[in-house]
Amino acid sequence: MQRSPRFLRPHMIIIKHRIGEDDNLNALVEETIIRYVKFDENYKMMQSQKGLDNADDALCIIDLNDLHAIRDNKRCRYINHTKYSNQEGFFSIFKNDLIIFDGREYTVNSINEINPSGIDPIFIEVRANAS
Repeated sequence: MQRSPRFLRPHMIIIKHRIGEDDNLNALVEETIIRYVKFDENYKMMQSQKGLDNADDALCIIDLNDLHAIRDNKRCRYINHTKYSNQEGFFSIFKNDLIIFDGREYTVNSINEINPSGIDPIFIEVRANAS
């Protein structure tokens, strides 16, 4: 399957997934860096009497045919969150994960896997709110 052109996906994000707590009750976080994504901070604009208001919703599109995801300095592949069990070489995206883009934090609201062929997903749509 062909990938979408990279000039349409010029952004990089960091996904932080909380995996638990240590003995001092500090959060243990798994970070995954993903390159060549499309991140739209102005996805959901609302019209009001004063003009356009930003609802702080963002849309991130990840092309799985050209996935560049790095976790623990190793490349990794995407796996559906229902099948994920903190395996090495894989990552997943969960509701309430944090996305860091351009110094701002966003909380994941929904994950939509798009698979037009019906077998494996080709794109992932992630919707998030600013934290």
